[in-house]
Amino acid sequence: MTSGLEEYTSVSASADGRRLAATVANPVRNLWTAPITDHVVDESGTARFDLPTVRASAPRFGPDYILYLSSKRGAQGLWKLKDGSETELWKGSDGLVPFAPAVSADGSQIAFVALVGGSHHLHLMSSDGTNTRRIAEPLDVADVPSFSPDGKWIAVVAREKEGRERPLLKVPVDGGLPVRLVEGNNSDPVWSPDGRLILYSEGFGGGVLLRGVTPDKQAVPMPEIAVPYAGNRYRFMPDGKSVVMFLGRLGQAAQPAPVYHLPDLATGRIRKLTGLQPGFIEKSFDVSPDGKTILFDRYRENADVVLIDLPR
Repeated sequence: MTSGLEEYTSVSASADGRRLAATVANPVRNLWTAPITDHVVDESGTARFDLPTVRASAPRFGPDYILYLSSKRGAQGLWKLKDGSETELWKGSDGLVPFAPAVSADGSQIAFVALVGGSHHLHLMSSDGTNTRRIAEPLDVADVPSFSPDGKWIAVVAREKEGRERPLLKVPVDGGLPVRLVEGNNSDPVWSPDGRLILYSEGFGGGVLLRGVTPDKQAVPMPEIAVPYAGNRYRFMPDGKSVVMFLGRLGQAAQPAPVYHLPDLATGRIRKLTGLQPGFIEKSFDVSPDGKTILFDRYRENADVVLIDLPR
């Protein structure tokens, strides 16, 4: 009946079964920037980050390039923008990329997750899109990966075969066995620039708290900060002493405007960075290497109503 690339959100049939009425998802999805300043930035301070692709999400900064997820048609893959030119590093037809990628500190390696054969596999590639290979093959990775500063490890959370456990692990890039760091229901690992701390979220639903652990499994005391479940909610500033954190709620457009904050991990003091226009859903962002800009995605739900006449 169809090419298999459309995403239908509803379908109904006429009484004679010869015609279908359906809604086809066609969401608006693009990237925006906001400066990090000493005052609160409102909507007038933001700017659309123009890309040749129609849709873009889950941005990540490299040293001299930007990664993001996009698709021309069908499942989203991994794209790279450098010197004004874009390159498709991984095709969505080879496996949907559901989460933001990770970039090594020197920019030479990219880690990403792709849905292949019913499991979410961790992949590693060179920054030019070559030498792609799977690592930690048995793991079903459940969220974004994050490189250690020395590029030797990747922090991930993985689904266990039974139950809802999603332990936090560090995976050696050279192909050795993963090391379990934290048990429980975890998400969104982010490695600090100095390599001494891995931030992660603990819990599900409305009870998700920011936590910290060292690479050698020692818990790190953190301010009591609740973070929204789903999406990528925090990124380190280049100095590693504070993080930019999204503390708005993920959900429908009628919910309050998204707000970025700058909590100090040592003192717990929080400074408001933005007060943006409501009406969008935001899922992922990154902080520029110079610590001056937030690059974030915006979603707006949209669907087209179509009629499909079946051949007799």
